[in-house]
Amino acid sequence: MVLALFGLFVIWLGTRAASRDRGLRNRGVPVEAVCLERVHDGRGYDQRPKRVLCSHVDETGVERRWMVNAHPDFPEVGDRVALVYDARHSGVVERLEAMPNRFLTFSTVLYAVGALFVGGGALMIWG
Repeated sequence: MVLALFGLFVIWLGTRAASRDRGLRNRGVPVEAVCLERVHDGRGYDQRPKRVLCSHVDETGVERRWMVNAHPDFPEVGDRVALVYDARHSGVVERLEAMPNRFLTFSTVLYAVGALFVGGGALMIWG
């Protein structure tokens, strides 16, 4: 029973991730931001940062700041970074290079794992 409930929870997480990705694809606003800071993971000093803080000033003069993954090109402070943010939820942002436009996304993996857990739980209950 617990296995099936955990599977349903994982499927719910997959639905949340899919909704976020769909929002970026459908309502995404591409912008060019400036890298303000490189953030390392805190476990010793690594030359490549894990995340970068970026800033963008829109046409109304409002500054938006986002923390995004540094992968794939690990920008330096002052470099321009291409981002996409959700027009409805401006806190949802992704690097343009990392946009999920492939079949095997994080949400697809969560759906598959959740289905396996639900199926396993059902077999344990009724099998």
